[in-house]
Amino acid sequence: FFFIFRSPLFPHWPEPFFYITGGFAMRVDTNSKLTDYITMIGFYQQPLDYLEVFQSKIEAVTVEAVKDAFNRRIRPEWLQTVTVGGK
Repeated sequence: FFFIFRSPLFPHWPEPFFYITGGFAMRVDTNSKLTDYITMIGFYQQPLDYLEVFQSKIEAVTVEAVKDAFNRRIRPEWLQTVTVGGK
């Protein structure tokens, strides 16, 4: 919910992208994983070049696009706080 109220700090902005794209090659390193991706592409009707353009599309996401998505989808008044732990 960080994006609703203030902009992310610039030094932290690349971290989510590296998490998603940094190990991408390892996610398709076996036939089983590749089959899972092909199944997902067919099920969700993704374009056939999905695996080729995945990283570039992730890297193209901007702070403004993330803020816009949060503002359109998340309603702060609907959020609830759940506290778990000892007394």
